[in-house]
This record gives sequence, structure tokens and C-alpha cells, in this order.
Amino acid sequence: MKLTEKDKNLLLILAVIAAFCLPLVLLVQPAMNKCEALTREISELQSRKSYLDQIVAAGSTYQEEAENITVKKEELMNRFPSDIPQEASLLFMDNTEKKLPISLYQVGFGEDVAMQMTSAPTQEAIDQVEADTGDVTDDSVYADTTSQTAVTSGLTGISTSTDFSYTAGYEEFKEFLDYIENYNDRMVITSLTASYAMDMNQVNGNFTLIQYALKGEDRNPVSFLEPEMIQGTNNIFTQASGVFNEETNQSAQFFLMLNQPDADDEAFIMGQMSDVAEKTYLVNDENKLQKAAIEFEGTDGEYTAYYSVGKEKTVKEGIPFTADGQIGFEILSSERADDKDKVSVQVDIVNNTDTIVYLSVQNDDEENPRVTIKGKTGDIFTK
Repeated sequence: MKLTEKDKNLLLILAVIAAFCLPLVLLVQPAMNKCEALTREISELQSRKSYLDQIVAAGSTYQEEAENITVKKEELMNRFPSDIPQEASLLFMDNTEKKLPISLYQVGFGEDVAMQMTSAPTQEAIDQVEADTGDVTDDSVYADTTSQTAVTSGLTGISTSTDFSYTAGYEEFKEFLDYIENYNDRMVITSLTASYAMDMNQVNGNFTLIQYALKGEDRNPVSFLEPEMIQGTNNIFTQASGVFNEETNQSAQFFLMLNQPDADDEAFIMGQMSDVAEKTYLVNDENKLQKAAIEFEGTDGEYTAYYSVGKEKTVKEGIPFTADGQIGFEILSSERADDKDKVSVQVDIVNNTDTIVYLSVQNDDEENPRVTIKGKTGDIFTK
């Protein structure tokens, strides 16, 4: 078959077109496909970058929220002590009777009971297991059902119940309920009986108080400050607190006590040593530096003391007392709990009597003393 001149020209044109299109198909098209893929990836990365830019811009807000959550967590944890020592419970009772007052004349202590710490969804799962099996007391059931969270990990909940019999005036009874509601450590009255005697305006009854604690390795142990014994001694084989003259075994007539701010007793207590009823006591519970002053007047064993701590002062007539020989004034201090413990005092002492005043400062913090003797007037001997 012979090709005409026209056919030859058409074949030539087709060859030229093929020579032009073949590189386009083999090279340009893959490049275009790759370009489209890169364009999509760039778009996705730009969206991701925009999202991250928003997070960075809100970083300070997230940080603030995280800090607030941490603070709220600490506040919640601080509502629960790390243990429920019986000594702390006894001091709580003693302090309650002093502050309100209310008479807790019969007390029965219960044993500590372990408590399972769970979230609401976990508790629902436990309830379902209990409904299906009738028993969730086995540890393996708890292990299969519950899961620890960042908050509860490593912590064990405990509770203990204490039964009280009480008697109080009607107003003091209401104050007691409010006192329990707002107490630092978490506690709940689960049962309460009250009998009101209208003629005596007195409430009598019983109640059960449940205290809660969270135990764990990272929790600080419970610290409670045993008050200094103003009369008597912690150890019968050692010198009793309040003895300032070892030769005559003579006790101080007046004292000033400084406690840690979270102790069961007030931060500042000032009064007469022999006053068991505490009628001569001045108390101040502010966690800060206070000014205190005491002045002694009189002759021939008949004396009067005038004293003050902060804004609290003795009556205008002062506190009369007798002394056979010297007069003793004792300051009972204590170690500071931490850097937030600001309880401290500046003391002025004036002696306008015919005898010597012996001053004694005991148990003061060695590194950061609480007590500063600002001024001494008259015959004052520092022990």
C-alpha cells in the first residue's frame, strides 16, 4: 500500500503531537499530582498551626485554670487529716468544752474503718456488681471494677465514730452545731437526740460524730500540740512546769503561753497560774506579733497584777494575789510550726513592789524566737 503525500503529512503531524504529549503524560502529570498532594498537606498543616496558635494564645488561661484546680484540690484534701489519732480527738473535746461551752460528759470511741474511694461512675459499677453477685467485699471484685485516678491514687480513706452524751444551754447547743459544721477537719453528725428542759433552758442528749481522714505516703502526719501543763508535770521524775525557784520549789504566780496558730489552745494565753477556772485568763488567737505587758504593785506579801495581751486587758482593779518571797512570771513558748507561723510577742515588765520578780522563758524557738523582752522596770531577775 502506497502512502499518499497527504497521509505522510498526517502521520508527521501525529508523530509531532505524540512527541509533545508523551512527556506531558509521563512527567508533568505525576508532578501535578504530587503538587496537589503537597497543597493538601500544607492546608492541613496550616489548620493544625492555627489550632496550636490558639492554644499558645490561651496558654496563660490554661495555666491559671490548672493552678486553680490544684488549689481547689489542696483545699479539698486539707479538709481531711491524714489520720485520726485518739490524742487529737481528746484535745478536740477539751477545746470544744472551753470555747462554747458544752459539757461532753460521756464518750465512747469506735475503731477506724477503711473506706473505698470511688468516683460516681465507679460506684455505679460496684453497685451493679453487687446486684449481680450479691457480694463486693472481695478485693479482686474491687480490682476488676474500680480504677484509681490521679486524685485518689495512693490514698486510703478511713472513718471512725465517736458517741457523746452532752448537756448545754440552748444557745450553746446551736453554737455547737455550727462549730462542728465549720470545723477544719471533715466530720459529720450522723445521729442526734436532744431533750429540751424549758425551765432550765438546757438541752441534753446524745450524738454520734463520724470523723474522716485520708491516709497516704505523701500526706503530712497529723500534728497536735499538747498544751504545757501549767500545774503539775508531764513526768513525775522531772521538775514541774511553773517552778522558778528550785531551792524553795516555789511556782510562778502568773504566766504567758504562746502556741502554734493551729494548736487546739489559743495562740496567746495569759493569766494566773493557780486559776483552775481560768477566770483571770486573757486569750488572743491572732497569728501575728502582739504586745503584752504586766505590772506588779504592792508590799508585804499582798500584791496586785495588771496585765494585757493585744487588746485584751485585766479589770481596772487588777488581779490581787499573795506571795511568800519572790514573785514569779513565766513565759511558756513553743517551736514555730512553719514560715506561716507568726505568733510572737513583745513583753514589757514593770515591778513596783518591795520584792524581786523572777522572769523565766521556756521552750522558745531557738532559730526564730517568739519572745522579745522589750522593757524591764524595777528589780527583775531573768532566770
